This record gives sequence, C-alpha cells and structure tokens, in this order.
Amino acid sequence: MSVADRSFSEVFKDVSSGNTKVPKSDYLTEGAFPVIDQGKSEIAGFTDDEDALFKKTDLPVIVFGDHTRCVKYVDHPFAMGADGVKVLKANAGLDPRFTYHALRNLRLADAGYDRHFKYLKRSSFPIVGGEEEQKRIAAILDKADAIRRKRQQALRLTDDFLRSVFLDMFGDPVTNPKGWEETTAGEELEFLTSGSRGWAKYYADEGDLFIRIQNLRGGILDLSDAAYVDAPDSAEAKRTRVQPGDVLLSITADLGRTAVVPEGIGKAHINQHLAILRLESLNPVFVSHLLATPGGQSQFVTLNRSAVKAGLNFDDVRSIRLFRPPPHLQNQFASIVEKVTDFGERLKDSSLLTGDAFLSLQQRAFRGEL
Repeated sequence: MSVADRSFSEVFKDVSSGNTKVPKSDYLTEGAFPVIDQGKSEIAGFTDDEDALFKKTDLPVIVFGDHTRCVKYVDHPFAMGADGVKVLKANAGLDPRFTYHALRNLRLADAGYDRHFKYLKRSSFPIVGGEEEQKRIAAILDKADAIRRKRQQALRLTDDFLRSVFLDMFGDPVTNPKGWEETTAGEELEFLTSGSRGWAKYYADEGDLFIRIQNLRGGILDLSDAAYVDAPDSAEAKRTRVQPGDVLLSITADLGRTAVVPEGIGKAHINQHLAILRLESLNPVFVSHLLATPGGQSQFVTLNRSAVKAGLNFDDVRSIRLFRPPPHLQNQFASIVEKVTDFGERLKDSSLLTGDAFLSLQQRAFRGEL
C-alpha cells in the first residue's frame, strides 16, 4: 500500500488563532458548552459564554495540548480553554479519524517539554492510500483503541471492587464501626527499614528487581514497568532486599502507596522512596489494603507535616493506626484479593491491553501494513 510523507504544514491548518479562551477561573461544573483544554480528560469544564464558542463550523477538528502531549478528536461545538491548546483542521480529502490516529502515532516524547507544537511542525506526516483506505484503517484503530480502553477501565474497576469488599467486611479504619481490637503498626512490626539512596549507578538491563514508587498500586505490586539493578554484595543490599509477605509503603513524594511482595519474586530491592514493613501476625494483604482505603490514606495526610516536601519518618510509620479482625476474616479477604488479582493479570495479558501493543498496531498502520 502506498505511503506518502507530507510536511505537517501541508496537512494541517492551525485554526485556533483569534478565538476567545475561557480562563480556568471561569470554568463551570455545568453549562451549555464544554470547555476543552490541554488536560487529559476530554471535557475540562463548561461555559455559558457564547462569545467563547469555537466559531469554526467545519468540524471535526483535532485539539492538541502542546504542554501535555495530549491529542483529542472533537466533533461537537466547544469553547477553548487554557493556553497551550492548538485547534488543527486537516486538509480536505483526508479522513479526520485517520489524521487523529496519525497525530497520536508521532513520537511527541522526543520533542521535549513545552516545544511539542514546534516539533510537530517540523515532522513529516504519513498519508496512506486514499480517503476510503484511510477510513478503513481508522475503523480498525478505533475498534482496537475501544477494546484497550474498556480493559483498562476493567482494571480500574478491580481496584474499586476490592476497596468496596474491604469496607463491607471490616468497615472504615478510622471510625472502626465493627469494634475490632485496635493496634498500631509499631506493635505489629517485626522489621522496618527504608531503601537506600544512590542506587542509580547499579541500574542494569537485567538482574535483581528494583521496586520503585510507581510499582505500588492500590495495595497490589504492579511490575509492568520494571527496573533492574546489578546489586552489590553488601550489608546495605541485604537490608533493602524484600521477602514474600513484606508490606511496601511509599514514605516520600506520593505518600501512602502500598503493595505486598508476592511469593516467587526472586531477588528484589526497594529504592529510597519506599519502606519495608515486615509484620509478626497480621495478614500483610489485609494491612496493605487497609492502608489503601480512604480512611487509611487520611492518616498519611495527617502525618505529613510538611507542606513543601512530603515525607514520613519511622516514628510516623510506627504510629499508623490499624485494627485486628479475626485471622480467618483477614485470610478470607486475602483469598478474594488473590482471585481478583489473577483476573487483572489475565486482562493485562490480553493482546490489545498494553500501550506498546496498540502503538505497534498504529505503527503498522502508518507503514501501510494493515
């Protein structure tokens, strides 16, 4: 299939100049017209200001947020929001959905922060076949993207489901409506430590897992974005090495993320943003999800004494309030978590779920291979 590379300026016109923009302070929660800005959600707010309505009638257009690398397809009247948004109109004879997907396929990460639109203007743009062929390609990519989004939504719903199950079984950790015996993390800990600084020099393509703050998600360890280290043979490496059943807790930056180290993880260490909580008797899965509930998270807001740089010390960690339901209930909840997590892993293994798989499909489309 023929592929013709055209310059960006040949394909698009910037039709956003001269239009009134709605300042963030004037966004409404309800209104006649949606406001589109450079954020990731499609609709940032609403406005009743007809003077701010985008005047072009030959929609659809593509809204490109040049600060956030976010490309949106809009086929309805709207008002423009924050600075940094460009409204692009594709030339006649090009399928608009095709041009939208082609824009998403450009490597915006190579542009550098705050220069994305200039980068795009220097980019070549692939034109595959005629308009009917472009419609066919766009339909394939639309369907694949819809499947990917639904599966990602299903993953998010598993987190919501587990949170709901926890609250149903045990109640809110702050109010303790079921009257469980109360305790603190310090009373339950067998071992507490945090990760080391300066391990960037040990990064490697393979070796021991290096667990970072982004690997902790809603009480579950997510290694889809894994890093590795060639760990030294030192006391420091031994101290920061995790064991199955350890509760991991983020203690700097994004406070209060938690996860439990699973069986069979092999050699793995934590970075300086995390702490290891090794418990004597409480089920670690139960504790991790307790801390991930809204009530559990509220404790980290209270404990964070700095408005500038978030951080918890070991005394803060030891003071975290927990409760002790009967062991059989803790274990029952852990069994539910295991089943739901297995379901989530199967979703992740679906061929269209990952961003890399969808990116590969896009790249094939714009090489003329679909």
